Amino acid sequence: MTPFKIPSFADLQAQMNKTFALRNSDGLGTGAELIDVYEGIAMNARYACYSMQLALPPGVNLPQAVYAVHNGSEEWPLLLTPVMPGDDGRARMEAVFHVPSKTVAAGAKPAATEDCGPAGSLVT
Repeated sequence: MTPFKIPSFADLQAQMNKTFALRNSDGLGTGAELIDVYEGIAMNARYACYSMQLALPPGVNLPQAVYAVHNGSEEWPLLLTPVMPGDDGRARMEAVFHVPSKTVAAGAKPAATEDCGPAGSLVT
């Protein structure tokens, strides 16, 4: 298994409103706009939890699956799950990240991109 970088909370926040490319295992894809990044509740102080929501183009709906998500410079294999459509009617997909945090302080956001290797939940 080859480890890859997981985007940090700060990395995702810096890319708000940008278009990402999504590609499924068949190589079919679409664009999706990063519309929300928010903190979640981690299981303990050694972990950080955050999510990203992507808005799909009007009329496009996708099933839950692992997609290659490309931001123009990096690509991550992420499990995307459909969630409620936005007020604009566009379908939304969400990825949830629960990663070891290098900062042990309670409530701290991950400061840097974490490696996720064989012991982690996301590998290629």
